[in-house]
Amino acid sequence: GQECVPSKEGVFFDETYKVVCEPRCWADGTCNDKGSTEPSSAAGTCDASVSPPPPGTGQGGAGRVPMAGGCFTITDRTECCLHSDGRDDPTFSGQECVPSKEGVFFDETYKVVCEPRCWADGTCNDKGSTEPSSAAGTC
Repeated sequence: GQECVPSKEGVFFDETYKVVCEPRCWADGTCNDKGSTEPSSAAGTCDASVSPPPPGTGQGGAGRVPMAGGCFTITDRTECCLHSDGRDDPTFSGQECVPSKEGVFFDETYKVVCEPRCWADGTCNDKGSTEPSSAAGTC
């Protein structure tokens, strides 16, 4: 339920996973034992002039914020609709992120609720299923 805070341009909250967005308490250092107890020097601010595409528009990656670690790293279905895949891999790069249906996961083991469009549609060639996912929801 917390707002997401972006990292500063060119800086990551976690260098290993290229994390560019964290909950407010993580950025402020107030998550108790669930994160740092110090405010993060990586925390940036949101540009109020930029807004995500309206839900349900099916708008591709345009207007969405690239998620450097990939769509699958997003753990919230609503947040998923605000991003495109930001990985360097051309199979996924720039694809809109697609949420799974409520109560369903793309991957049950890892509780994945967000994947790039080609994963949801089954068109990632050899990098995913070749069949459309029955778990795919809509924004």
